[in-house]
Amino acid sequence: MPRKLRIMTYNIEDGPAERLELLGHVIGSMRPDIIAVQEILDLDNGLALASALQMAPVLAEPIVERANSDPPFDTLWIGTFSKLPVQSVQVHRGRPGILHRPALEVTYECPDGTAVTVVNVHLISRLVAEEAARKWREADELREILRSVRRRHCVLGDFNAWVPGEGDLSPEWQPEYPQLYRDAVRGGVLGVVLEGGYMDAFRSVHRGDIALPQSLRDRAGSRVDHILLDPELAGSLGDCRIMDSGVDVRAASDHFPVIADFTL
Repeated sequence: MPRKLRIMTYNIEDGPAERLELLGHVIGSMRPDIIAVQEILDLDNGLALASALQMAPVLAEPIVERANSDPPFDTLWIGTFSKLPVQSVQVHRGRPGILHRPALEVTYECPDGTAVTVVNVHLISRLVAEEAARKWREADELREILRSVRRRHCVLGDFNAWVPGEGDLSPEWQPEYPQLYRDAVRGGVLGVVLEGGYMDAFRSVHRGDIALPQSLRDRAGSRVDHILLDPELAGSLGDCRIMDSGVDVRAASDHFPVIADFTL
């Protein structure tokens, strides 16, 4: 009998802190088997959220405590939670001076006895002008890290970038930023990662029927949260959607959760 698997990614906007109960309610209502979380304030907050969900946490602290961005911001933790048994964990910090946050690789045992690996990432957003090239270096570093992942897997999280062909492609979009940065956001970063043979789970299901999807609550047409599948896992995909309504998602975070369902 086929078994179902639900994988979710969610940027919880500097959380959970005072939004612990709300975030727990939102996530719990969606019943993910595995959830990749970005923007966890610290270890204690990560453990508190996992406890509220009754899920086992794997947490990774940022490499750079504060990003050289405009305006400056704390880089925060990432975490991957599940009730499935953990087979292995690897925290990829990459070469010095490139990544702001590690790529968190966790392999789980699925209900059918097979294994699935998730690589949770949170790439940098608005850097100061003189660091515009760093978004490209992060993308290249992530591509190198993913080459070492052999099992059926996905890479998911907040990429702070659009897939090629999406987003605001007009000349008027953020003209104050260097062209190198603009190109990175507008398809460049995701293009580098997708060159590794990955499939965008959302667009594989929604092949043009949603012209301008968004995963950022306050930015129409901006989809920066992605679930990218290797060919083996892509063959099991049933559905992928952005959860942009219901169960207080608009109050819980400035990002919407993204969910992918698989049949094993």
